[in-house]
Amino acid sequence: IQTTQAQVSGTVTATLFHGTIDLDARQSDHSLFFPEIRGLQSRSFNQQLCGPAAQIAGLPWEVLSRRMSKVSH
Repeated sequence: IQTTQAQVSGTVTATLFHGTIDLDARQSDHSLFFPEIRGLQSRSFNQQLCGPAAQIAGLPWEVLSRRMSKVSH
């Protein structure tokens, strides 16, 4: 773990409650997290780029749906 986590730094503030965890804050000088592109309302992120990824992610469900329709007829 020491080798793989050598570049990890920063702090995370979390709240634990009845078996759930909420991340309240995070801070790191070397973070890969960019809050300016994280939200769906962000103007700096082109949401049209998500379309093909969503289609690919949904492909197994499309195949399953067609298979189930074929079997039930």
